[in-house]
Amino acid sequence: MTLPFPIARYLTPESQILVPEGFTAVDDSILRGLPHFIQLTGELRLVIMISTGVIKHWMDADPLLVVSKSEAQIAPKLAGETADYGSVELPSARIVLQEGTKSIASAGLTLGKITTLPETGSAVRVQVCITGWDLRAGSMRGPGNFGSRISLAWRPANSAIVHFSTPPVNPVLVKRLPPLHRIESRLGLIKAIRLRRFDMKRTFIK
Repeated sequence: MTLPFPIARYLTPESQILVPEGFTAVDDSILRGLPHFIQLTGELRLVIMISTGVIKHWMDADPLLVVSKSEAQIAPKLAGETADYGSVELPSARIVLQEGTKSIASAGLTLGKITTLPETGSAVRVQVCITGWDLRAGSMRGPGNFGSRISLAWRPANSAIVHFSTPPVNPVLVKRLPPLHRIESRLGLIKAIRLRRFDMKRTFIK
């Protein structure tokens, strides 16, 4: 009997975008059109938007037409086939962090990447991980249930951590402990060896 060919190891594994530990998950259906607002705290909110400046194109399009979808970033490609999700001709979906009505940071939708908003400086507020989205043409022109959705996870990035790890033991103290009370590896330890050329030489004259 011929055994089946082990083709599974040659296939592209299915990508799974998981919510990072410590993040709050959000899964919204977009029913009021774009831009879509997600309230994070009393003063901070995220805005999901696509700016094209051409409304007539979306008015004439099929409302169920996919404008942007997260699966395009992880879909397997054939040899020589180029990915189209990075094309400048496609609408760019973005997230914008607002404080009140003031926009303070923005970033493109990138599946699975933990994005800090703003990216640098002392004004860092939140970290956001986009876990999926599906934006349809109907949501570009107004309210309605066209199947548009956005899934993400977020956490504050400007607050202290709650749990702390045990501080490392001082290496000087470790060497003073009896062998029974210490466990250490020789890997990475440095042993000082005195070179022979530094030994003192004495000459005796009779």
